[in-house]
Amino acid sequence: TFVFLFLWSPFYGFGGYVASPEAPFMLFWVLGAWTFWQGVRPDNKRWPLDKTWMCLGFIMGLGLNSKFIMALLAPGLGLYLLATTNRKSLLTRWPYVGFAIATAICLPIFMWNLEYHWPGFYYQFYDRHTGREFSFNRWLVWAGSQFTFYTPVVFGLILFTLATAFKRFRIPQWKFILCLTLPSLLIFYPQPLWADYKPHWAGAAHLILLMGACALFEEYQRYRKWLLIGILAFYIPL
Repeated sequence: TFVFLFLWSPFYGFGGYVASPEAPFMLFWVLGAWTFWQGVRPDNKRWPLDKTWMCLGFIMGLGLNSKFIMALLAPGLGLYLLATTNRKSLLTRWPYVGFAIATAICLPIFMWNLEYHWPGFYYQFYDRHTGREFSFNRWLVWAGSQFTFYTPVVFGLILFTLATAFKRFRIPQWKFILCLTLPSLLIFYPQPLWADYKPHWAGAAHLILLMGACALFEEYQRYRKWLLIGILAFYIPL
């Protein structure tokens, strides 16, 4: 189901043919989320802390080398830790060992930016998020672009998944989905109201929500046929 929804969403299906930093970034984003889950999963298959955080530090470092937005995974991980009993792992040395590993891998980025007065950080974290007047029309254009990027049916499933994650917050899997996507959504969903935007910036958060959408796609069996028809009716003409 996930492969189907992934490849038949124009953003991921067509976008996979574009040479851009998004390809390695998406790989490390999903790999980082998966690795973190192995260390916090509520069963007897949980990884030990040292393995989890050392692997996660390595993945975060490589992800930051592909795209700075990888940094938004970190507050999502923190939210999940604070919302569960896993918060006690913050009192151990391993999260900070992972942070040190990621920092070491990113040293070339920091050294280059330091030499040239931090242009990469200024551009990514400030310049791209300021400079326009308030415009609700611009936000509507952004919202409309999401229906094209994912098809109306898939984007509707993503929004429904987000609402379901709030409703089922007590379930660890849904709490995980919500916490890891919330930082990105809180930045990129309202941004078009006051600044320029790129329609794909929320794509990393949507990818994790798409995993929850697949679970719902399987749960609501009676609607699968009509969801399938709706996706194909948009995707094939496109």
